[in-house]
Order: sequence, then C-alpha cells, then structure tokens
Amino acid sequence: MRVLRAWGQEQDARRVHVVIRGADLNAGTSRYLVERLVRLGNVELHTSSVVQSLAGDDRLQSITLARTDTSDRETIAARALFIFIGAEPHSGWLSDGVEPDRAGFVVTGPALSLASLTSEAWRQVRRAPHFLETSLPGVFAVGDVRSGSVKRVASSVGEGAMAVTFVHAHLGAVRGHVPGRDLLPLETSFMSSPRCVHLDQVHDVQPHTPDGCEECLKHGTRWVHLRHCVSCGHVGCCDSSPQQHASKHFRQSARAVMRSFEPGEDWGWCFIDQLVVEPATRPSRT
Repeated sequence: MRVLRAWGQEQDARRVHVVIRGADLNAGTSRYLVERLVRLGNVELHTSSVVQSLAGDDRLQSITLARTDTSDRETIAARALFIFIGAEPHSGWLSDGVEPDRAGFVVTGPALSLASLTSEAWRQVRRAPHFLETSLPGVFAVGDVRSGSVKRVASSVGEGAMAVTFVHAHLGAVRGHVPGRDLLPLETSFMSSPRCVHLDQVHDVQPHTPDGCEECLKHGTRWVHLRHCVSCGHVGCCDSSPQQHASKHFRQSARAVMRSFEPGEDWGWCFIDQLVVEPATRPSRT
C-alpha cells in the first residue's frame, strides 16, 4: 500500500486511513494537500485519534485506534502502517556539546554563531568549520536533525556521503599536525585573508534594506538570521531560516562572499571556499 502516493492516485490503494492526533488537519498541513486529500474517495480521515495497538499473525492484519477526546475505540483492517513521527528534533542530549538553533536543530557550518566560531575549540584547530560540522570540531550533523537541512531521505543520504569526505579531511589534518608547527589562523579580515580566493568580489556595497530578508518581506515569511551579500547588497536569510534565501542568492548569482547582518556580529562567509572571514568594516543596520 503506497500511502503517500494514494493521496494523488486512487488506483494505488483500495483504502487509506489517515490518523491524526489533532482535531483539524489544516493546523499542520499545506492547504493544497488538504484539498487533494478531501477529493480522494478512497481516503478516510480519523481526527483526534492515536494508534493504540496492532494485531496480526505473520503480518499486520488490523489496527486499533483510540480517540483522544472520548473513550471510543475502533479496529480497522490494515495490511501496512506508515508512521510520520513529526518534525521535533530529539537533540536535547546534545545541548551541552553542540550549538542548537531556536527549535533545537543542530547548527552547522556557515550558520554557526560568532560565539561558536571564536571559541577556544576552534582557535585550537585553527581552521573554519566544514559545511556539515557542528560547533564542536570533528563532530558533524546530517539529515533531519541539522538546522536548515531539506527534510527528505535523498537529501539526508547525500549529506551523509558528504560528511564522510569532511571526516577524512578533519582526521587527515589531525594526523598530519606536528606539535609546534605554525598552522594558518582563521582569517582576520577580508582584505588580508590568505586562503579565500574570492576577495575580488568584495565591494563596499550598502545593503538594499535594513528591515530584513528581501524575499521574506515580499512574501510575509519569517527568518532567523540575516546575511548581506558584499558584492551586490542583497539581504537574505541564513540556512537556519526556513527559506534559506542567502544560499539561494549565492546559487543564482555565483556571488560567494556574504557577511552577517546581525547586530553584534562581525564576520563573513565564502560559500565556495567554505571559509569564515571577518570583515574589516561592516555597514550599519538601522
């Protein structure tokens, strides 16, 4: 039974039961999906309900549902069960070790705060964090638990494969380190960075707007942190934000260097070289 595809193609399943704990599907589902679901004749919606028990011999045969607002119970025939466990990260056990965002997802790479980037741990390794690296050097986060990730299986698998490369790079640097050897420090300014090769893109361009992410302001969406493109003045939201407009701006324009546009933060990021750089000057945000 292909439950998800049955929402759009009735021939894939004779009957689909959708069980939600809430009283209304509209509260947490996109409107267009709700409208498609309502139009399907083979889908039955069970609101204010939870799965109480499963029954069967060598395979699943039935499911018992319990209503959360009454004491009613209902047993329905079923050959398969798909469970969507929600989008709340269970990362509390990591809170003392790595930086989380406001929702509890693990922050990595360019989204790390200035406090994390200037911590003693990063001063000791003397390099910028890799794209999937957390605030703790050598610890990486991928998939749904990572702040700003695309919550899809294919994306999670891809991030996992990418992380392997970063792990090898980290271990190679650790094993190749000779005590007392002078390692390259984190960049101290755009104009003196010895590692970022895209400094020719840096111009003294004022932000287009001091009010927030340009795209989010147009569409009425929210953001977490802001980034300012030093090449054209575009202001977009960071990868911890739902829409990730700063990264999208880089992919569309190929302008690699952006700086934080948050009060009290004075650092930048090169999307191509994956390096943290600290700007010598910063436009004021009023």
